[in-house]
Amino acid sequence: MSRTFHIFAEREFDEFSRSLIERLSGKIQSEDKNYLSNVNRTQYLDHIVSEFEISPLGLDFENLSVSTSERLIPGERLPSFEFGFLRGGSYPKQVIKYHIPFSGDEQLLHYAPSQRILNTREVIVEKKEVCFEIIDFYSDPERIKRDAEQVLNLLRQQAQYLENNIAQHNQQLRPRAESFFDARKAEILKQSQIVAALGVPVKKSANVPVTFAVPVRARKQVVPKPSSSSE
Repeated sequence: MSRTFHIFAEREFDEFSRSLIERLSGKIQSEDKNYLSNVNRTQYLDHIVSEFEISPLGLDFENLSVSTSERLIPGERLPSFEFGFLRGGSYPKQVIKYHIPFSGDEQLLHYAPSQRILNTREVIVEKKEVCFEIIDFYSDPERIKRDAEQVLNLLRQQAQYLENNIAQHNQQLRPRAESFFDARKAEILKQSQIVAALGVPVKKSANVPVTFAVPVRARKQVVPKPSSSSE
C-alpha cells in the first residue's frame, strides 16, 4: 500500500550516487582475474557503465489531471474565520487531488538534490502518478489554482535540480569505471609477473570456463556483458 512522503527530501542523492560508484568498483574488483585479463576493454566498460547509470526521472506536467472527493476534515484544520466549527469535530469538505504522471525509477522521488529549495510537499504515488491534495476551504477556484501552482512550481524546480545531479552522476561513471578497470588489470598483471618469475609451471584450475556467461538482463536497458577467453 502506498504511503505519503515528503517529495525530494527524505534522503541525499549524493549518498545514493556514491553508493552506486562503490558498488561499481566492488563489482570490477570481484571479477574473475582470467576474465578481466582477456575481456574486450571497451565492451566491458560499456556493460558496467550501463548497469550503474541512472535513468532520468520525468514528471509529465503537460498531462496533469485532477480528481475530487469529499472527506471529513477535523475542525482544527479549518481556517480560523470558520467560527461555526468546533474543535474536536469533523466537517465535510471537498478535496482536490492533482495527478502528475511520471517515468523513471520511483525511488528517485525520495532523494534530495544537492542544490535544492529548502521546502517540500507531502505526496503519494499511485499508478505511476505523483499526487498531492488541496482542501477546498474557501469555495474559491482561483485560490485553489494559486495554491496548486505553488506546489507545481516547487516540483518543477526540484525535479530540474535532480535531473542535473543525475546527469553529473552519469557523466562521471565512464572515467571512474576506466580508472577502476585499469587499476585492477594492472594489479592482475603484477601478480602474474610475480608468479612467472618463480620459474615453476602454473597448474591450471579445472573450474575456469572457456568463456564467461552474459548476465540476465535487468529491468532497465543494460549493455550485455561481453564474453572472454580464459587463455
